[in-house]
Amino acid sequence: MENLEKHDTAKEVKRFGEYGSHIDRVIDPKNATLKEIVESEYYPLRKIDIERLSTIAREGADKKPENVIRVLDLGGGKGLLSKLLAENLTEEGVKSMVINLDKHEKRLRWSAHKYKDPPNLKFIVSDIEKEAPDIFKTNFDLVIVSWAHSLHHGGGAEYSQTVKHLKPAFFVNIGESEKNFTGFFEPGEEYKKVGEWGGPFSDSIPRGYNLFEIYARADIDKSAIEKLKNELKKVEQRDLNDYHWETELKEIPQHLTIEFNEKK
Repeated sequence: MENLEKHDTAKEVKRFGEYGSHIDRVIDPKNATLKEIVESEYYPLRKIDIERLSTIAREGADKKPENVIRVLDLGGGKGLLSKLLAENLTEEGVKSMVINLDKHEKRLRWSAHKYKDPPNLKFIVSDIEKEAPDIFKTNFDLVIVSWAHSLHHGGGAEYSQTVKHLKPAFFVNIGESEKNFTGFFEPGEEYKKVGEWGGPFSDSIPRGYNLFEIYARADIDKSAIEKLKNELKKVEQRDLNDYHWETELKEIPQHLTIEFNEKK
């Protein structure tokens, strides 16, 4: 009976609630069920995903004179990723600011009300063609691009230009592994891919996964990239306190391994 219940859980969340039937629902990620996570979000974010993003942000800020980490979640939707990352940095005692930038004002309003904490999380309404005032003047240590560049939204080229303009030390591109929904995204010669890892994919948890691709600015010192790789390996070895719903997720095989590009 126990195995049957686990199988039913996987089957129930497989189709993403008929692809986003509750996409406007803002959830509490720490107390939600797996079904609620995948009905509300484009992909489930595990604790290890957030820890990795936090590590990349810290390494991106490593050489700054001021001790403040700044992260931009570009096209961040309802802000679940931004919220979890802001909380994680706060828990680690890091002075930080995480900005969730999206053009959907109604969703951001809901999220800003629901996710009013932590205080280092900000929501900014902006279209990619009409950036928020002073956004290009901000020195971001990490830019996250997730699903804003899908084929359905056609934002790939614009978001590529935004990343190039902001020139963060690192950015992470999150998209679907099979490229059925992920559209064109080209960082050009300014950036080079240095690693990747996989995460659960809401539309088909048992079969597919999301791809988290790590890019470093081309002028970043090799020693800094090696340091980042070492810090990410340490995350793999840590005993993390998973989110509540991850107990259900662990019953389904997942692609967890982080891989690094070794080309010089």
